[in-house]
Amino acid sequence: MALFSYEQIKGMNPGEFRVYNFVASHLNKAHEMNIRQLAGAVGVSTTTVLRFCEKVGCSGYTELKYLSGRQPPLRTKRKALILFLRFSISLIVRGIRPLGKSWHRRL
Repeated sequence: MALFSYEQIKGMNPGEFRVYNFVASHLNKAHEMNIRQLAGAVGVSTTTVLRFCEKVGCSGYTELKYLSGRQPPLRTKRKALILFLRFSISLIVRGIRPLGKSWHRRL
């Protein structure tokens, strides 16, 4: 079972998606971080991390850490890239610039 569903991911704003991208790509590292460390590594506020937790169905950051520690890492980076592209396209269709002017350089 996947930790995050496509439905959850497509409803995220760009900051929340950055949190998703980091957590999905670094499950073991993210599992060991506290909320401030994760927010700093991603470049978002702790409030954004908490909103991300709510959108993926967790009651808070502690539950997210617990669940992420129990998940195997993504099998390929290709799967993460496909989810990222789907999310970016959905933002573009809605007229929202994904991550600012230089969003492609931040990946």
